[in-house]
Amino acid sequence: MISVEEAEKRIFQHVQVFPTVQKPIEQLEEEIVREIVHADRPLPPFHRVAMDGIALDINAWKKGVRSFSVEGFQGAGDPPQALRHDHGCIEIMTGAVLPQGCNCVVRVEEITREEGNALLHEGVQLKEMQNVHQEGSDRSQGDQLLEEGAPMLSPQWAVAASVGKDVLSVTRRPNIAIISTGNELVDVGSMPGAHQIRRSNSYAILSALRSCGYRDCALFHLRDDETEMLERLEEILSDFDVLILSGGVSVGKRDIVPQVLNNLQVKTVLHKVRQRPGKPLWFGVGKRNQLVFALPGNPVSILVCLHRYVLPALRLASGQKKCDFDQQPYAVFTEEMTFTTPLTYFLPVKVSYSKEGRILARRVRINGSGDFSSLVDSDGFLELPESQNHFPVGSVYPLWFWNQ
Repeated sequence: MISVEEAEKRIFQHVQVFPTVQKPIEQLEEEIVREIVHADRPLPPFHRVAMDGIALDINAWKKGVRSFSVEGFQGAGDPPQALRHDHGCIEIMTGAVLPQGCNCVVRVEEITREEGNALLHEGVQLKEMQNVHQEGSDRSQGDQLLEEGAPMLSPQWAVAASVGKDVLSVTRRPNIAIISTGNELVDVGSMPGAHQIRRSNSYAILSALRSCGYRDCALFHLRDDETEMLERLEEILSDFDVLILSGGVSVGKRDIVPQVLNNLQVKTVLHKVRQRPGKPLWFGVGKRNQLVFALPGNPVSILVCLHRYVLPALRLASGQKKCDFDQQPYAVFTEEMTFTTPLTYFLPVKVSYSKEGRILARRVRINGSGDFSSLVDSDGFLELPESQNHFPVGSVYPLWFWNQ
């Protein structure tokens, strides 16, 4: 068996970035940008007024003028007016361009309107370009605003729109096959026999994928029959970029998934990792560089392997910046525990937050890797290293959230 770190390394080494597509901004979803975006003009592109009030020439105030005649109104989106007299002012609204001849904005709360004049309140102090968001003060024309590999969150979409990117180069989202295996599994809407269970793992995987923006997913189920599995998997491999199988990867008589995949010329990259749960994890690469993950069948094992390996690999394949992978959250373990088996232990935990800004993790006890019902009380899992066997209160470990 290999270590968790080695498993991650081998998986990442075989990940190739998915192709790039052009996407209209109206169809925005959870995207990874695949181009560098520059400012097509200064930001802001003009002296933008930041407060409702009046715009004036501060030199008049410096000469002692405190009552300014209102010469007009400047609204947001209106062409800039020009100040006609040094003792005049222009009523103005937030977002408007600063009128010509003006270099200061006084807030409406600091003035009194009186018969066509604006009187400054006693004690009001002014300075040049007060309440003005000056042209180019955020970014200059040509500055880089977005780098390739950045996740497109709402601020990134706002930036793209502001520079006229109505079409953007982004990573094509993969089509993903979610494949359950096993004769004991029946449809969700069926009444299982005493020896059967309903398929739940597929829907746990589907939910996690959709929450991360992977919506082109299809569900399949294969019985533990080598001929049937060989035929169906050959078809699925020809149609999908990523395959996520569950079950059939351990050492039982009907655990035939690895052999069937090898017969279909899917190259084995790893099989079995020094971890609990999820030790039988299998990963390989198809002839067209399809990513093929075969996860152990126990529900807790599936969720752990999905969040620890599959989703990070999909992020990498989507072209996301590698530096983002350094943003791993850590949590403070609030209990004491001993685990003497030389394996990395993925421990389900409930998370809380301290007033000091720390993430606190409390153990959620489950009845083995088949007890998925107890996971509803957890927020994710801690990664406890195999190099330790005692985990004291206050120790800090990597935290993996179910909600990515």
